[in-house]
Amino acid sequence: MRRFLGSLLVLFVFLLPRSGISASSTFNGQFFQPAIGRNSYLMLHSTDTLHALQFNVGDFISYGYRPLEMRQGSVRIRSIIDQIMVSDFVAAFSPIERLQLGLDLPLIVINKFQSPNNAVDQGYTNQFDIGDLRFEIKGRVLDPWKYYVGLAFVPFVTIPTGKDSHYVGDPGLTGGVKAVLDGRVHRMVLLTLNVGYKGGKKVEFRNVNFQHRLLLGGGASLVFDKSGVNIFGEVNSSVDMGNLFTDSATSPTEAMIGASWDVFNTGVSLQAGGGSCIVCGVMGAKARGVLAVKYRFNPPKYQQLDAEIKERYKSMFGKKITAMNFYELKMNCPDDPSLFEDGVHDSSCLKYYELREVADLVLRCPSNVAMYDPKVHDAACPKVFDLTDNFSPQEISSIYELSASEMNLRCPSDPIDFRHDVHDSACPKYYTLKEAVDLAEICPSNPADYQPGLHDGGCPKFYMTRGMYGQAQWDIIVKLSKTDAAIPGFLSGGEIRSIQPVYFAFNSSALTEQAERGILQVIKAINDTPWISRVMVAGHADSRGTKQANEFISKKRSEIVINYMRSHGLRAGVELIAIVHGAEKPAAPNETEEGRRLNRRVVFNVPQYRYRDYTPPSGDSLRPSAKVEPAEKPQAAPKPPSRWDN
Repeated sequence: MRRFLGSLLVLFVFLLPRSGISASSTFNGQFFQPAIGRNSYLMLHSTDTLHALQFNVGDFISYGYRPLEMRQGSVRIRSIIDQIMVSDFVAAFSPIERLQLGLDLPLIVINKFQSPNNAVDQGYTNQFDIGDLRFEIKGRVLDPWKYYVGLAFVPFVTIPTGKDSHYVGDPGLTGGVKAVLDGRVHRMVLLTLNVGYKGGKKVEFRNVNFQHRLLLGGGASLVFDKSGVNIFGEVNSSVDMGNLFTDSATSPTEAMIGASWDVFNTGVSLQAGGGSCIVCGVMGAKARGVLAVKYRFNPPKYQQLDAEIKERYKSMFGKKITAMNFYELKMNCPDDPSLFEDGVHDSSCLKYYELREVADLVLRCPSNVAMYDPKVHDAACPKVFDLTDNFSPQEISSIYELSASEMNLRCPSDPIDFRHDVHDSACPKYYTLKEAVDLAEICPSNPADYQPGLHDGGCPKFYMTRGMYGQAQWDIIVKLSKTDAAIPGFLSGGEIRSIQPVYFAFNSSALTEQAERGILQVIKAINDTPWISRVMVAGHADSRGTKQANEFISKKRSEIVINYMRSHGLRAGVELIAIVHGAEKPAAPNETEEGRRLNRRVVFNVPQYRYRDYTPPSGDSLRPSAKVEPAEKPQAAPKPPSRWDN
């Protein structure tokens, strides 16, 4: 990149005009020069460039009314060009990413011209000419979708192929460079600034006297990514550097508004706009209209690159990384952040590394700052204590989901298989958190309402676990228990539980989307636990209907779930046994509709479930208690044991 910038500087110095010995009495009266290649505006340059080996061709038809006049201050003396219509053929090609080569060949279709040397106004004659050939290079240094601000340099040179005697061409070689700065202040709002220099042969014609010009431009574009439509406004000015903003005759400034449309993914784009001079000077048109049609070579690989840039903008403004985005980035980002290369890897990798670090800390750090000990805990733990200050609610939810999902890969599915010298030290806390997530739905929210014998025996442990977390953290954990969390199914008290329960509509055995997601979580739990070889799939019904009808629908529910499990990836060798309960074992009172809804369900039980018993002591550190010896093999299907007991 340094070599590239150095080359631009050498080219700029080369193009600087040498102080001419003679001056010209003619000059190029064409103010409008189209922006070449992919661009958000008509004349103003943005930092957009084509992708590597992509090309763009098109044509701009511009019309100007009174674009060149003889003036004395603000007083019009006579028009030199009364009307002009120009067809600019433009072409661009990018040999590499961020570098675009451009060409502009103007064809003067209409030029209602009269010589300023005529003593009297003799009327206009139409002149058909070729304008000056323009070459430019656009090199983008900063990408706005990575740094919020984009920066590019555009050196250019024009060859005097136009007819200067008709004021549609310069009398000699001209050249210069523009610096382009743009950026998004909102996902849909682009602001752009151009500052540049243009020099050529000195012009001395009546009250017009200039050689070095300051090029200024600014604009805003409203970007609608889904439709491909942009609405923009731009202002462009060419100012005599010898009379900066003091001579209106040599400071023409035009403003235009317009719109562009990328026609779906065809590569065709249409642009239209119009405006007038703010400071007309010698070269500002009283009225300007522009129409453009361009074609950009746009096969699927370029469409994908464009889609990625749009997603980066969305990620920058409001749409934060979700758990799904996280796993996509995990596949595409180097695992070691030191191997990340700007311009090679997705810029969202930086956010991925940040979320990954925090997710890894969630189960390794105390749940609140009061329990933090810098001598014991990770020095980065403070990042966990103020999540709400640094991350959006969606990102916080993703952090907890990702933490649980990563621990699912590091920890044995069955706590009995956990070994301190082999597995992650955060696994015991992970097991307790999974238990708490499950208990959150069935334990009274207020510990004072808890009644032993009526409520689940694991509720006291749930209250203790909840007390270890701040309200904001716990709200996220509760949310995970009601949504599509990344936490897989897990074993609790001999039952395989899923975050999404398998419920049914009244008198129906049809699977809902929620039920299917729950079954898939159960399948994953079984597949991740090799010792499970038999699962009881128990169907339940509410109390409405006859006993025979309730048993029939319970059986249908068990069978439909078993068929779904066998056709959706359940590992071979697992025996599924349908159990029919009807309305005999309600999970909630049948007196209310909500209670009946909870009773229309399928439950999964492992008949010989055995595991270690974990009892978290007070404080943050969680250690497994003594091993519970396996029970003797029962002669009949045993009653599933209760939840972990203190």
